[in-house]
Amino acid sequence: MGSKLSSPEPPARSNPATTPSPKSLSPRIQQKTFKRKGITYSVEEGETKIISSLFQEIAYGRTPPSGSPSKILHEDSECVIFAALKGVSQTHLLVVPKRIIGSWIDLVKEEVGEEVAAGTSSTAPTLKGRKLLEHMVASANTFVSKDPTSPFHISNPKANLQAGFHTPPYNSIDHLHLHIIDRSKYIPSWKNYAKFPTILPVPWFMPLQSVFKRMR
Repeated sequence: MGSKLSSPEPPARSNPATTPSPKSLSPRIQQKTFKRKGITYSVEEGETKIISSLFQEIAYGRTPPSGSPSKILHEDSECVIFAALKGVSQTHLLVVPKRIIGSWIDLVKEEVGEEVAAGTSSTAPTLKGRKLLEHMVASANTFVSKDPTSPFHISNPKANLQAGFHTPPYNSIDHLHLHIIDRSKYIPSWKNYAKFPTILPVPWFMPLQSVFKRMR
């Protein structure tokens, strides 16, 4: 998708010392933790709370991305970008907020002022709803292409990119992540086309622009 993807320079890492981690919890709480779809939960006095997520572990450097190259390609105070594991294209990126939020549905709820379950982070990201989504898109565009007329600019309606989210329960990780896929480098497979269909709409995949429209 350009020279930036061929030899990315990993940014300075955030300090994970103050971020929540199951290993830092007391044995009493550790005995009451469980994992589901990439999220670690604790149950204390009948109340279930989010402790951390797989993507948060990656964002703060405790777990390396399971892709190739295994690097954080972009990082700022709100989100990180890294290559997808088992990507459906030679260029398949994930844009992930550091703050744990479940899905695009929760983003829409935040925009209209509804309460959603969320985790924490050491850098205390503050963006929510549409502002967070706009920031994720801006971060991705800074990484892939700053030119709004480029076929690799996410906001270009003629872009040769597919950008969107899986809708629960079809998502693999319950931590919001924006898929950015170079359609010109698609890896032919019926599974890939089924999971990321180019013929829309389908109930399991929500295009980026459709999420924006739901926030108006």
